[in-house]
Amino acid sequence: MAYQYVPARDMVVQVLQSDATTWTEVEGLDTVGLDPAAREQMTDKGTYGSGGYDEQVKMQLGAQIELSGFLMKDSVTGAQAPGQARCATLAAALAYAGLGQVRFRLSDVTDTVWTVWTEATFSLGAQTGDKNALRNFVCTIGRNGQPSTAAVT
Repeated sequence: MAYQYVPARDMVVQVLQSDATTWTEVEGLDTVGLDPAAREQMTDKGTYGSGGYDEQVKMQLGAQIELSGFLMKDSVTGAQAPGQARCATLAAALAYAGLGQVRFRLSDVTDTVWTVWTEATFSLGAQTGDKNALRNFVCTIGRNGQPSTAAVT
C-alpha cells in the first residue's frame, strides 16, 4: 500500500437548501478547517488528593468547520452565490430557524461517503478587505448532536 498526500483543496462542503432536498456547494472557498475537538466539554474531577495535577473527564463531544474564502455575487443580479447565501440566511436566524444541515467529504474517488451534520449552527465572520483585496467570506459551522454518513451518489 502506498500513502499519498491529500490536497486540502479536495474538501467539498455543501449546505442543504430551504427546500430540504437540494444540496449546494459553498462557493469561493480557499480554506476549510475541520476541528473535531471544538466545542468539547470537560468536567474537572480533581480533588485535594490530586497533588496539584489536573484531572478531568470528557463529557461532551463537539466539532466545527471554519470556512474561509471570497465573497461571490452574480455579476448581473448582485445575488450572493447560493451556498454562501444559505449560510448567511441560517446565520441571521434565531433559535430553531437558524439550524441547518451540512455535509462534507474529500472529492477524491476513494472517499465514497459524505459526513453529514443533520443539525448545525452557522455564524458569519467579519467581512474585510483593504484597497487592493477581494472581499472575504467567513462562516463557522458548529455540529449539534451525533454526525451521520450518506453514500456519494
